[in-house]
This record gives sequence, structure tokens and C-alpha cells, in this order.
Amino acid sequence: MFKIYTKTGDKGTTQLSSGERVSKDEAQVEAIGTIDELNAHIGLLMTYIEEKTLLERLHNLQTVLFDIGGNKVIDHSLTTQLEKDMDAMTESLPPLRDFVYPGGCKAAAQSHVCRTVCRRAERNFVTLSKIRPIDASVLCFLNRLSDYFFILARKLNFIYNVAEKTW
Repeated sequence: MFKIYTKTGDKGTTQLSSGERVSKDEAQVEAIGTIDELNAHIGLLMTYIEEKTLLERLHNLQTVLFDIGGNKVIDHSLTTQLEKDMDAMTESLPPLRDFVYPGGCKAAAQSHVCRTVCRRAERNFVTLSKIRPIDASVLCFLNRLSDYFFILARKLNFIYNVAEKTW
């Protein structure tokens, strides 16, 4: 029987994908952990959405986040695709004239949670970049991904006919 627990982390260390053992409070572990948290929040977001195209897009984003967590280099075209997706979603939305409060329908509210966790992941990777080299495509992607979740929240409120509250 396969057991998920290994007991190797009982003294506060963990193993990176490189095989290196580090403290669980190390900057890279924090960054990867926040990516994992974001991935879990995307999974929750997907439970509130029925549109197949959006579900496929979110699943693809989860795969990219696994790649980032696994310390893989990601292609800049992924950031370009996020920009195209945002432009397409924005076309049907009313112009943004004020700050938008997080909330609305459950899906939009969860998309805002994804946005804020993504911002934290980006900050964690900036911190990590001061210690270890980080591929610039990761920082760019995370920056754009948080924007994507903001636009997605607006789009979800639009789809579900829930008025945005503005400040």
C-alpha cells in the first residue's frame, strides 16, 4: 500500500524537486507553497463555473502552476495567451471607471481570492529572486495571471448578471 506520509519532514525540512533538502520556511518553499495554495483556490473556483471553455482554461492554468512549482521554465507565449484572453473577456464588459470591490457571485468572489493569492505568490517569487535566479517568464506570468483573475471576476459577474459594487 502506498502511503502519502514519509515522516522525512518531521524535523522541519522538505525535499525540493532537485532533491535538495531545505528548511520548510525557506523562501523557495514559501513560493512553491503559495503556488500550491493558488492551485487549490482555482480548483474551488472551478466548482462554481459551468462554462466548458472557462473550465478548460482554468485547468490549463493549473498545469502551468504545477510546472512553476516544479521549477520548470515556462514559455512567454503563456503570458501572451493570458493577455489575449483578458482582451477577449473585456470586450463584452462595461468600461471600468471605479475601483471594484471583491465579491459578487460566488465564482467572481472566488476569482478575487485567486487574484490576491496570485499577488502573494508573485511577491514570494520576487523575494526568492533575490536569493536564487528565477526565470523572468515566471514573474511576468504571475503578474499577468493576477490581472487575469480580476478580469475573470468581472466577466463572471457579467455572465451571472450580478452588478459590481464600486468604490
